[in-house]
Amino acid sequence: MVLVHHFNSTNLWKAFILNSILTSLLILIAIVVKKRIDLELDLDSDDSNQKQFNWYGVTVTLLITFGTSLLAYLIMYVVFGFGGGMLSKP
Repeated sequence: MVLVHHFNSTNLWKAFILNSILTSLLILIAIVVKKRIDLELDLDSDDSNQKQFNWYGVTVTLLITFGTSLLAYLIMYVVFGFGGGMLSKP
């Protein structure tokens, strides 16, 4: 069941466009999540000249980005049929 017909990744440019849509959405989500975590932990304040590295923020951002990427790939598969060509026959 594909919602948008005739926009499958059947040629190189359509595959590039679909992959760019997906990648830019995932990067946007990762940046927003990381910024939100840094703001809540007050690591992004202008008072300190030296930024602290926070493993908690990186770990949570990684997990949220992983989950949203799975969801985004599922949505792209349902809407555009994206990724169907990556399936191999057993």
